[in-house]
Amino acid sequence: MISALGIDAIRIGEEIAAGVPCVYSVRAPVLSLALKSGNFGGVDFFKAAVRKLGG
Repeated sequence: MISALGIDAIRIGEEIAAGVPCVYSVRAPVLSLALKSGNFGGVDFFKAAVRKLGG
């Protein structure tokens, strides 16, 4: 639940893996996130997420 992070609105960005987009908070706190359930993405998912989210 991103509301626990104080996020009340997000902007959906580019897809990291099928069904898993990059999301960005619209207001403070400014965060880049990948919201996924356990069954999405391959073995290199986290490497791709860091690359696409700007880390």
